[in-house]
Parts: sequence; structure tokens; C-alpha cells
Amino acid sequence: MTQHVLFSPLALLALCAPLLSSVPAAAQDNVAREWERRVGDWTVARYLVAGTRRLARCDWERSQPDGSLLRVLAMPGRGLVIGFASGNEALDRLGPRFAVRYWVDDAAGAQTAQAIIGPPGFARFSEPDGEPGSEDGLANGQALFIQAGQATLRFPSARSNAAFRQLFDCAGRP
Repeated sequence: MTQHVLFSPLALLALCAPLLSSVPAAAQDNVAREWERRVGDWTVARYLVAGTRRLARCDWERSQPDGSLLRVLAMPGRGLVIGFASGNEALDRLGPRFAVRYWVDDAAGAQTAQAIIGPPGFARFSEPDGEPGSEDGLANGQALFIQAGQATLRFPSARSNAAFRQLFDCAGRP
């Protein structure tokens, strides 16, 4: 006998909502890009809740020639969300949720978090608001390292201070 599980539209929305923060804005019906700027090697973009002037999020993004991507999101009332894709590693094989270690420049300062896959090939994790030193490290460091499974991914962040400052200005953060 086959059993079917039905979800109400609200339950489905609640299940899918965490994934939306990592989906490109063009794919989100409720978010519209207000502007996008190049700052050195980085792209900074501001997104509003569609039909309003209310800030949804600001993104700080850099892609690499190998297909890897680092995206840092700043949202009102939340810590940073760090999203990443690897041009060489299949992140999906790690499961829908997996542990990551991450650090800027020196592994001695590594922190851990739970990453979530979504959309396919892209993962993200949240960093608590006010995590000491993280924002300065990202803005002033040479590289962000993310260890996912057996792979250690390196995302260059040198000369990103101006782009990071623009991200915080965009999000209205001090």
C-alpha cells in the first residue's frame, strides 16, 4: 500500500524559505535587484522586497576562473550568510546538510557551522551576528578557507576591503 504525504502551501513555503536566501534574485519572485556595482574583483548588489522599498539583502560576490564562487549575504537583523560553490568538488555528494570548518588566513582561528545545499552545487551557512573578528577578517584577510568533506576550498579575499565596506553600507550596518 502506497502512502502519500500532502503538505499545505504554507508548510511548503516554510520548508523552502531557507533555500531562497541562496537562490539568485532573478529566480525569486518576491525579490528585485535595485542595483549592482563592480568594486575591484567583486560584485556588490542590493535587493529589495518586490513592490516595496524594504531591503531584502545585499550580496558581495566573486567568481573564480575554475567555476568556484563565494557569495556573502548581509540581511537586516541576521548575521552573515556565506554561500559557496566549487568548480572542482561536487558539494551535493555531501548530503543536504554537512559540517564545514572555515577560517580566514590561519586555520588556528577555524570555526564550524552546518552548511545546507541549495540550489544544486551551491551550499551556504550562517554566521551568528556579531561573531568577533569575522567581518574584519573577511574584509582584510588574504583568503577564506572552507573545509567541506575532504576538500579544502580557497577563496581569495585580498583587496576586498572596499567591496566589503560597500556591502555593509548597502545593508545599513555599522
